[in-house]
Amino acid sequence: MSYEDRAAGAIVGAFIGDALGTGCHWYYDLDEMRRHYGPWVKDYVAPRSGHYHDMLKAGQYSQTGEVCFLLLQSLTECKEHDANDFLSRIDSLLSTLDGTAFSGRFTEGYMRDMFAARKLGKDWSDPETPSWADTSEAAMRLPLIAALYGRDRHAAGREMLRNTRLTHQDPLVVAQSTAFGLVIRELISGAPLNPGIAGPARALAKGPNAIANDPRARGLASLPTEDLALIDSILQPAYIISSAQDPKTKLEEPWRASMVYGMACAIHFLIPAAYYIAGSFPGQFEEPVLHAVNGGGNNMARACLTGALAGAQVGLSQIPKRFIDGLENSEDIVKMSKMIASGF
Repeated sequence: MSYEDRAAGAIVGAFIGDALGTGCHWYYDLDEMRRHYGPWVKDYVAPRSGHYHDMLKAGQYSQTGEVCFLLLQSLTECKEHDANDFLSRIDSLLSTLDGTAFSGRFTEGYMRDMFAARKLGKDWSDPETPSWADTSEAAMRLPLIAALYGRDRHAAGREMLRNTRLTHQDPLVVAQSTAFGLVIRELISGAPLNPGIAGPARALAKGPNAIANDPRARGLASLPTEDLALIDSILQPAYIISSAQDPKTKLEEPWRASMVYGMACAIHFLIPAAYYIAGSFPGQFEEPVLHAVNGGGNNMARACLTGALAGAQVGLSQIPKRFIDGLENSEDIVKMSKMIASGF
């Protein structure tokens, strides 16, 4: 399997996971979710009237997916990560909203925070413009950055940090998001999803001598890792994947990881669950993504993150065709994903 196939798979997988979760998003009562959608959601479903996203149809993605689509367009047209171009596209989206949750597709808190900052005249360069939300939207964008810059670990890490900080400023959120992107980068480059995925970070954590002697880590050496949150966040998947793959600790029903780590929207609930579920089904796509969806709560974000992890392993060529065919703007997403993955 080629780098290009895996890179495109990570991008398309993220969009598919988002859209699969959007139709049955934010059911914290799993009995209610099962009553409405049956015992197991297997495909795209339409949001129910009166529930979140009821302005959408089956296969459409969330507003977070819209922002990812804007980044996809920006990367394709600019042929690089041009932050100013991407932010101008966000401004265009913000201009269609009114700052409330239901002025377009459901508007997450981080977007409402940035809407308010821009309405007050704050520039994008103002340190108060990015949101303090503890959510995962930045991490959900990073498979796109990983696909474009993944041939160079340092460049990938640098651009992931830049993109994350455009919208989020909490140090832990920045660290968790960037670490997730670096895991996607390793998978796109051909690393298996096992506890060894944290190898580069282990060398980084041991200091300059270890970095010098470990070629896997050299690309990370000059990243701004002065706070330990980034190192710990890169180490995190090793522990979680190890547990998922150890018969003594693995869950018989991996969707229950959502209940173990937390069903709500905080990134420190979502990313561990995505690692656990993807780690339970290495080299597969449909099973991990559907387990992420069927865990309820913020299944849209969890499935997006899981879809990126799964897609980066199996490649675009192995993603079930029905998921691609039913996805909003699938032809454009696949086309632009292939362009980014190939380096144009």
